[in-house]
Amino acid sequence: MIRINKPAQVPEKLAIDGKAETEKNKQLYEQFEEEYKCGQREFEIKASIYGHKTVKDALKKAQYHKCCFCEIKVKSGDVEHFRPKSGYQQNEKDNLSKPGYYWLAYEWDNMLYCCPDCNRSYKRNLFPLIDDSKRAKSHSDNIDQEEPLFIHPGKENPEDFIEYKREEPRAINNDQRGKATIEQIINGNKELLDELRLTKYNLCKSLYLLIKRFKKIDELKALIKDAKQELEKAVKDSAEYALMMRCAIKDKFRY
Repeated sequence: MIRINKPAQVPEKLAIDGKAETEKNKQLYEQFEEEYKCGQREFEIKASIYGHKTVKDALKKAQYHKCCFCEIKVKSGDVEHFRPKSGYQQNEKDNLSKPGYYWLAYEWDNMLYCCPDCNRSYKRNLFPLIDDSKRAKSHSDNIDQEEPLFIHPGKENPEDFIEYKREEPRAINNDQRGKATIEQIINGNKELLDELRLTKYNLCKSLYLLIKRFKKIDELKALIKDAKQELEKAVKDSAEYALMMRCAIKDKFRY
């Protein structure tokens, strides 16, 4: 999980159609507030708008086709709403509370590109707050009072909260938000992810040690150059498990 730098330009589909739908839903909520609160009415959130090809393509490009959470490259991913659009859960075993963040369903800042596993099996409708009593439950509430437990990679740098020791992510200084993000999302499919991350780690470790051991031997200069290039690629935003590799190189593969 790394910082995502999305373009400031909002896709036209969201700026026009999404904005119109948002205004319509706000008016509907004001007219039928109690019915929405008790679940008698539900908003029609249109995937044809938030999941439009132009929207998804812009997210994929900004994220180098990587999942915003686990960093796996994925061809056919989902548009993930950081704040759930249709309903939310403070805890995994809670019933779904409705309505969700309907007024953010077409909001560019609330969207990320995500692999199906992270989106549908682990993040789902979870959106815990440090203090659930401060939750914004309609467009009239002040969302700035919320303190989300999950890290928003489009607005925050995950490297301030999460580090890796070998293939294992862990919260820096036992940070509460780092722990929640790791436990409930990043390590969702832990067995598979550990295997994939460890494979990448071991490959880059071999390259790193090769450079350190043989950097003064002339006949290995070309090989060392290639190894350095591979390590440089491994820490780029476009690489899978970039944060893990940044931590490993910083720690000189000591773990």
